[in-house]
Amino acid sequence: MPELSFNTLFPFTPFTDAMGATRVIPGSHRWNEQERR
Repeated sequence: MPELSFNTLFPFTPFTDAMGATRVIPGSHRWNEQERR
């Protein structure tokens, strides 16, 4: 059975369009460090 993982985000300041978006990129947790740059 694969490991189970759960992530959550608790913003301490308001999210606004002017600040930009928080992006979810499926599969990015499998990238090696070189691909992230």
